[in-house]
Amino acid sequence: MRIAVDAMGSDTAPLPEIEGVVAALKERKDIEVTLVGKQDLIEKELACFDTTGMPITIHHSPTVIDMGESPSKALKTKPEASLCQTIGLQKMGKVDASISAGNTGAFMGASLFGLGRIENVNRPAIGVTMPTVAGFSFCLDMGANSDCKPQHLFQFARMGEIFAEYVLDKKNPSIGLLSVGEEPGKGNEATVATHAMLASSLMNFAGNIEGNGVIFDKADVIVCDGFVGNILLKFYESIPHFIYTTVGDLFVGERAQNFLEKFNKDTYGAADLLGVNGVVLICHGSSSATAIKNAVLKAEKMVLKKVNERIRQVMLKDPQCFE
Repeated sequence: MRIAVDAMGSDTAPLPEIEGVVAALKERKDIEVTLVGKQDLIEKELACFDTTGMPITIHHSPTVIDMGESPSKALKTKPEASLCQTIGLQKMGKVDASISAGNTGAFMGASLFGLGRIENVNRPAIGVTMPTVAGFSFCLDMGANSDCKPQHLFQFARMGEIFAEYVLDKKNPSIGLLSVGEEPGKGNEATVATHAMLASSLMNFAGNIEGNGVIFDKADVIVCDGFVGNILLKFYESIPHFIYTTVGDLFVGERAQNFLEKFNKDTYGAADLLGVNGVVLICHGSSSATAIKNAVLKAEKMVLKKVNERIRQVMLKDPQCFE
């Protein structure tokens, strides 16, 4: 199992990336990691850890795409940047998965142009594991596609179904369509048309899900366009800070901490870019070593479970995916 990690992506790179990789390799002996970035900086940080016997290599990349840079411009002017080189290693078949906490738009663009889309996938989607009252659900798209046609949303549901079953271990996962009401006719034109497609499919369709249904376990997979999904994601990420600033010291104890831990993005490691022809995980810029470690372990599972191969098979066989 070979995984490339952009060592220069996070806000405090390369320390979280290196610490996370070392932690992951302590748990998994069959993973090889290539750290991509400025060799002198990586070697300096690596020297602070005991990496004896660990299969870690360094792929030197002299430049970095900053968070504030235009993705399209940066991809044209900085092909030697660490996140581009990370995808480049996967394109050449030297690694099985790629991880970055860098510029999301640039990493998505590099992934799409470098790896291409899985056959019959119209648009890749970002999937994020979201906490619920009893566990978690998998939501997509969380920001890659602001405007979607019904066929795009249907494909998101199919990809989310496969991810939930094989990576999140949810058997026969239920699919919910995020809308403004539970009735089939509620929502905009795309939502209403998508409801009809999902209802006539062989998926375990739970119907329309309202906003409160996300957190109250109305479905294992929740589908929406990237405009709505990104708003939902940012709202979720604000909940712990809201609680801390309004309740403060009153919100203490084991139950309180367990509740807040549900919203800890580090627990889930990374968002998943589904639909590209390779395993690609997108970490938050503020990712800790724990987030990087969990991203590496998730990438390993996605490769082992052959998620992309399963998506490819479904997209080829299900006529609703490409009508």
